[in-house]
Amino acid sequence: MTTDALGVQRPMGTGALQSPTVTDRLLKLVDRMPGPASFWLTVFALLLLAVAHVWIWATGARPVGELEPEVIPPAVMLAYFLWLLNLLYRVADSSFDSFRPALGGTLETQERHRLELVSIPDRVAITTAGLTVIVLNVAYFGTIRPLRPPLPVAVELASGVLYVLASAAIGLLSLCAVRQLRGVSRLGVLATSVDIFKPGPVNALSRLTAATAIGIIAFVAAYALTTGITVPTAEAGALPTFVVEETLMVVLAVASFVLPLRVMHGRLLEEKNDLLSAAQDRLKAILARLHQAVEANDLAHADQLNMTLSSVLAERELLVKLPTWPWSTGTFRSVASALLLPVVIFVITRLIDQLI
Repeated sequence: MTTDALGVQRPMGTGALQSPTVTDRLLKLVDRMPGPASFWLTVFALLLLAVAHVWIWATGARPVGELEPEVIPPAVMLAYFLWLLNLLYRVADSSFDSFRPALGGTLETQERHRLELVSIPDRVAITTAGLTVIVLNVAYFGTIRPLRPPLPVAVELASGVLYVLASAAIGLLSLCAVRQLRGVSRLGVLATSVDIFKPGPVNALSRLTAATAIGIIAFVAAYALTTGITVPTAEAGALPTFVVEETLMVVLAVASFVLPLRVMHGRLLEEKNDLLSAAQDRLKAILARLHQAVEANDLAHADQLNMTLSSVLAERELLVKLPTWPWSTGTFRSVASALLLPVVIFVITRLIDQLI
């Protein structure tokens, strides 16, 4: 056995694990440091802000000591996206370990499937990050930037660099999420031991889809908190646009949680239907034998059959209540609670605006 950057033991003989990509090494770098990843990524964001402000002050674009609001959002977004990337890596790794009993196969085969969840090829990562930077910057400079007042060149450069880095992080995050969610769907097909009475392994991958959904919702909530208050002072069409953006991102979060689990849901539903069909056959057989005993006035046999009938009915009631969506109650409640957060924030910002 060997241990990867996340501290999880892995079987020896997996070449891919011995040669992780540069992207994987960078995204897991904070796991090698003492303390939580959130601490080091917060330090990273503060360092970026410090460098940006030193540059702005040194060029005379702003007085020394004055904070520049243009550079704060991209630095915070960059740190958040990197933290979420790191979180998705760790959740995917631990979720897959819990899912292993349902997957079956050799350790080498399992490791290949695991790497689909916790590894990004460098060439694909660079291409995706570059394309995302191009698309987002073309959209920004083509639609939003012309509507904003001009800024000092030093501020434009500092914020531009940070937005490029944040855009690249968005691209990597999107790539990671798509690969992982697609992998969850594939694992639902490849699983060889799906047991509706043993939900632990079957439900394991829902933790990954839930982490993706909650990560999106958290960003939506932060966006609502920072943008929603200023909407009434913007142009007339800003509020509907704002609501549409929020709604679409929430829909994306729900889809990220539910859609990859449809395959496993279908398999659990099929197993449940088979069990219910067998229970119905037993119920039909018991009822037929009970009718025969009653008609033959065999009361002793009828009493015994009646007890058997109660057991069969209890079994059927149990089967009816078995869940077929592969998530635990706690996981579902976490996502459902997170879904309410943007709505609550939006309502609060509307109330604050009315009071002001």
